[in-house]
Amino acid sequence: MTYGDKVKYARERLKMTRMEFATFLKTTHSYVANVENNKDDKGRRFGRKKENEIIKAADLPPGYFVDGDVENIQVKNEELFYRLFPNAKKKVNYKEAADFIDLIAKIKSGE
Repeated sequence: MTYGDKVKYARERLKMTRMEFATFLKTTHSYVANVENNKDDKGRRFGRKKENEIIKAADLPPGYFVDGDVENIQVKNEELFYRLFPNAKKKVNYKEAADFIDLIAKIKSGE
């Protein structure tokens, strides 16, 4: 599932039109359309704050936008991983690191 597919699923789960969703996120209809259709060659995404608003409103699990999207979170996960485990070897399986960080988020949220 692409990032755009995830955004569209969340919007439809909220039973919102693109215009309503754009208003909710304080952005434009065309930006939402470009994200959903993966048409933007700049790889546009919503920021973490807006993603969290979507997750909360649509009652989606924490990490919804990062699961299965390892390429876009590798650097952030690597930085966090090495802050948590400074003595770890420098070869990291990023998918395992992403799963680990999602697990921490679920524990912190009480799931």
